[in-house]
Amino acid sequence: MIRKYFLTHGRGTQQFVISELKDLIESDSFLDDSVEGKIVFSTKLPIDHLIRLKTIERLFLCLHFVNFSDRRDDLKSDPHQLIEQSIQTIDRDLFESIEFKSLLNDPKRACPSRRFRCNCKLTGSFRKSKWIRKDLSEKLTAKLKQVDARCESDANDPDFELIFHLTDACLAFGVQLTREPLSRRSYIRHVGLRSTICSAMLRLADLQSDDSTTSMIVLDPFCGKSTIFAEYFGASSSSHRKHFLIGADSSEEQLISSVENLGSYASLSRSALFRQFPYRNESIDLIISDLPFGRNHPKHFYDESNEKFYADSLREFKRMLRKPEGCAILLINSQEVSQFEKAVNCLNANDCFFQVSSKHALSLGETSAVLFKINLVLKKQ
Repeated sequence: MIRKYFLTHGRGTQQFVISELKDLIESDSFLDDSVEGKIVFSTKLPIDHLIRLKTIERLFLCLHFVNFSDRRDDLKSDPHQLIEQSIQTIDRDLFESIEFKSLLNDPKRACPSRRFRCNCKLTGSFRKSKWIRKDLSEKLTAKLKQVDARCESDANDPDFELIFHLTDACLAFGVQLTREPLSRRSYIRHVGLRSTICSAMLRLADLQSDDSTTSMIVLDPFCGKSTIFAEYFGASSSSHRKHFLIGADSSEEQLISSVENLGSYASLSRSALFRQFPYRNESIDLIISDLPFGRNHPKHFYDESNEKFYADSLREFKRMLRKPEGCAILLINSQEVSQFEKAVNCLNANDCFFQVSSKHALSLGETSAVLFKINLVLKKQ
């Protein structure tokens, strides 16, 4: 049976999410709607397939979704009508759906009750409309008890959670299908870079593609806690773990966290002198790294300007990468993009040079970044 879902994702990651959905669903007609941060789609795949998605934050069974850009202004101006329409989508079929049963089928739960919580998020022009929460809570509780008398509100320990998100862009109403966000990985003990961003970087690098048959030597020269590599090993089946990964960092404390994240999966080393990495010329196939932002982990190892830091880094990357097919996937502080791009353009040697093949503005929560893919290109003779 085909069912409708919606998911949430970080700002700037939509194309990576759609790419992953296409790989999973293998259809060109599954996308129903989208707004900033949310995608609505339909599929007959079971939930245990959908929760494998790695570039998304949360997954919901879609009960009601309204994109205000496609509707009249009078609908947006009448929250009472939106609440009524949303609540009318709840019926006994919801409790009979496979997705809902799988959510409630928790062996730790002996009680047959249906404890629920409603997560009402109001943003934009609706942010101060406190009456919406009260009205929604009363009507939702009455409707759920009408459908199933076992339903009762429990904000602290619910069996399931309904989300009602009303923004200037859309109304999204649905059931969250996992108790924890999908972005929270059980296989990453120490979180550095957000897991969904790591997944986007891996997709951009094509490291987890079934089409890639050649093993590569991959370097993260500023690995930190090695969350990029931990995401690669945690999300990949054993048959896809064919690349040899090398991580380096100047911080011994960070490397200790890396060892606990990776175990024996990757080779790790302390690189105290960054100006020349201890790797041979043309020995690396791919460089993938979250370059230091100079905030939580200051560039204490490099006292000169950021522009010089990027110039020297790129010079070393070019020396280590195989020519001409080498490439680098780099996450850069959004405030330093112009300095990075200037360093890329200035690095113009006799045989080959770096060329920016793609860049993507991303949100990292309180900070923002730009994800670059740069390729080595042979100069025309």
